[in-house]
Amino acid sequence: MDFNRKKIISTDKTYENMLKNYTKADAFLAIGLFLFFILLISALIWVAMNYMINLSFFLFVMMIASTFIIMRIRKQKLNTVGITNVNFLKSLVLGVVCSIPVVIFVVIPRLAAIERPMPLNDIFILSFGFWFLVSFGEELFGRAFLQTRIYALIKSDFWAVFVGGLIFAILHIPGRILSYYSTHGESIHMPELVSNILVWIGAHVILNIMYRKYNSIVAPVILHFFLNFTIVPFSLFF
Repeated sequence: MDFNRKKIISTDKTYENMLKNYTKADAFLAIGLFLFFILLISALIWVAMNYMINLSFFLFVMMIASTFIIMRIRKQKLNTVGITNVNFLKSLVLGVVCSIPVVIFVVIPRLAAIERPMPLNDIFILSFGFWFLVSFGEELFGRAFLQTRIYALIKSDFWAVFVGGLIFAILHIPGRILSYYSTHGESIHMPELVSNILVWIGAHVILNIMYRKYNSIVAPVILHFFLNFTIVPFSLFF
């Protein structure tokens, strides 16, 4: 694939070179892992609805572990999912700078509006425990693993990114439907669901730009971490 000729956004050379090494087997394994996650999410939602047990932590542990297992089987190194010292500081700065507006204009005002905040130690455990796990898990699978491997099947940069974003959105749909039903007592309206899907695809595009800029998972994980607080800040407070 002549990635230089087809690319639509700025990309690190290492990222481009790695894409050339992935095969259709890598792409099908990534898609198969996506289908496995859909089944797992559906099963966990069923458990949550019938037994009132939240197994989200288990989901993201499985997401991280299964991704690494497939990488081990395929004999792929950590730098193929953006875990590397190369460009670490540049990616760190990019993530922090891009997160500043989100923190100032969205996160702080929303958290300040909460009337009964949790104790600081509980907030710390949730934010640097669960929410970091969520951010790392979704970036590892969505941007670093699946998006890169899918180029073995889809040569167009535009369509590869779009499909990656659509898959990222589909992963969130079951949870969004459950969350809406739990909050409103009715099924989510189609216009709202469609708008959510468009937001998820847009988020994927932005996070993917940050990932491939330095072929590093650091920047998108940082921004994703703070975006989680803007979407569901009520999950951290009672």
